[in-house]
Amino acid sequence: MPSPIHLVVQYPNRRALLASARTEGGVLSLFVPRNDEVRSGSEVTLDITVERTSLRFNLRGEVRLLHNAPGTRQGMGVNFVGEQKRAAAQMVACCAGRAPTDGTALDSRREVDLRCLVNLRGQRVKAAVKDVSSTGAFIGAAELPLVRGDTELTIQLNPFLGLWGGRVLKARVIWVGEKNGVPGFGVRFLDATAQVRESLKKLFS
Repeated sequence: MPSPIHLVVQYPNRRALLASARTEGGVLSLFVPRNDEVRSGSEVTLDITVERTSLRFNLRGEVRLLHNAPGTRQGMGVNFVGEQKRAAAQMVACCAGRAPTDGTALDSRREVDLRCLVNLRGQRVKAAVKDVSSTGAFIGAAELPLVRGDTELTIQLNPFLGLWGGRVLKARVIWVGEKNGVPGFGVRFLDATAQVRESLKKLFS
């Protein structure tokens, strides 16, 4: 199976990105202004930025529609499904100034400020959990490690002296960008929801 085609995409502002997103018939798609020769049906990874902002999003989708006719804007329509659809929806919410929401959360998100260590392939980065639910969290990090959508990592919650102990949860990155002016990334926990809820209860009760 061929590897996804990696594309770097930049929008001039948030409004342009929002205008490029469309939901129709339960399908979320994004118009990507490109001149590359990419075939319909190709799987692509998108490294998306917005000019003059620190926003960055990493998404994976499938090219479903090409716009190459003379007199039309050159580019392609990329569809998102599953977790990538959720990540794309959170990107749209972030650009619209709304908090990214978790449509399948079993409980509401709680705003917190909890120290944590992010462990990515042996690299440990000091960060902070800024909001959390029993299914996911937003991790604020001044120094962003090299993460993309679908990256798996572990989050060490409230380590002693910032280094040892604490609760450890497995997670997968579903979007990268900024929230309320804080750079970071959103994750979905991979551990059982009951286990996550019990770990959080001991920290916040």
